[in-house]
Amino acid sequence: MVQAPANSPQVEGSSQRMADATSEDADDAGSWSAVSTSKGIEVDISGALQPMLDIELVDLLDAVFREIDGSFYGAEMSISLVDDDAIQQLNRDYRGKDKPTNVLSFPGEQNDDTAVFPIDGMPRFLGDVILSAETLEREALAAAKPLSHHLAHLIVHGTLHLIGYDHICDQEAQIMEALETRILGNFAIPDPYSDEKD
Repeated sequence: MVQAPANSPQVEGSSQRMADATSEDADDAGSWSAVSTSKGIEVDISGALQPMLDIELVDLLDAVFREIDGSFYGAEMSISLVDDDAIQQLNRDYRGKDKPTNVLSFPGEQNDDTAVFPIDGMPRFLGDVILSAETLEREALAAAKPLSHHLAHLIVHGTLHLIGYDHICDQEAQIMEALETRILGNFAIPDPYSDEKD
């Protein structure tokens, strides 16, 4: 595990929170929880995400869905915190990239407002967001930013992917990045793309 430099107060405590979040004890206990947003979206959570955030996860997700046009009431999604080995396997199997990454999003099959559900009464499944705790910590330390801010950013980023946002071309990237920045600004989290704009 990467240790924070002694002179980096903005990431102080991140190593301990990361260790707590990814401990084998948490995995053995099942470490599953669920939250419901004010927009009626059910979120299954695997891993100890909340202790790593300085804000409530449900408030962060509420902010995402407040910014989005569309009806997602009653939809479901999942967010999982895993280690580098697990995300590397997913990245290799689904993207052909045999290396860890910070976040992967797997949109559900019906991720637009016109989706017809195969069985009446079944909730709309937006998809899965998978985050690597180890990669997040390395990136936060390298960028000298609080781990909680980096994690919040990638939860927002991954969730936006589930509902159709992308950054393949420059125009899409500008729209998605502006939306992420606006959502994070609600929590006094600085623009995560400010270094790229300088």
